[in-house]
Amino acid sequence: ARGRRPQARARRHSAMDRVGSTTAAPAEGGFEAGWVVAVAIMVACSATTVVGFVCQKKAVHGPARWAFGDMVFTPLWLVGFVLAVVVPAPCQVLAYSLAPMSLTSPLSG
Repeated sequence: ARGRRPQARARRHSAMDRVGSTTAAPAEGGFEAGWVVAVAIMVACSATTVVGFVCQKKAVHGPARWAFGDMVFTPLWLVGFVLAVVVPAPCQVLAYSLAPMSLTSPLSG
């Protein structure tokens, strides 16, 4: 019996046991539903970012409504800013909490 490990001590260690994360690996034989939700959120965030950039680009050619120092703002530019910066930020935080960053980051706008 010398040199043998007792069965009670023998335990398989997965890569996730070493990392300590519970969201980085899917359940055995499938995937986690949070990953699907995170991917959907990131695709929606990417779309709003692109629409916001388009709004800002179109606003450059319109008449200026407000001026703040050397900066000139239009309502369309402000809508674009909200869509490109303000809306995606909390959505991305939510997506990063549901799935690993290696999955969600390539999908961000």
